[in-house]
Amino acid sequence: MRERIADGTIKPGRPVVSALLREFDVRRSVLLNALAPLHKEGLLTYRRGGSSFVPGLPEGPERGSRAR
Repeated sequence: MRERIADGTIKPGRPVVSALLREFDVRRSVLLNALAPLHKEGLLTYRRGGSSFVPGLPEGPERGSRAR
């Protein structure tokens, strides 16, 4: 995951949990436990509704922007 975040494979602002559940075919609780260290390091953050995502870069667009 760290490599995918670093190389841009996982884009900032995109939910990651659903895609990873499909890719690895594991239970949600197992995946969330695996992602916990990335949350602690600030590489992932929680969004309302229970999804995890890569936070946007500090110099990027303001929050709430829908620019693509």
